[in-house]
Amino acid sequence: LPNLLAGKQIVREFLQNDCKPAKMAIELLRLLDPNEKNLQIQEFNQIRLSLKKSAGNQSADAIFSHFGLL
Repeated sequence: LPNLLAGKQIVREFLQNDCKPAKMAIELLRLLDPNEKNLQIQEFNQIRLSLKKSAGNQSADAIFSHFGLL
């Protein structure tokens, strides 16, 4: 899901025959590098910001609007 939301690969996916312990270990070791880890964290933060749409305010506005309070 993160890759779909980002529109690019930020998390390595291991599907079907590609899901091998050695490949997964290499990816985990790569993420132990602080620079790689920080890059992935930055990508996740961008996804989070893109999804953050003030849901609480939007809900309150919808309720107030429904009852004619706006």
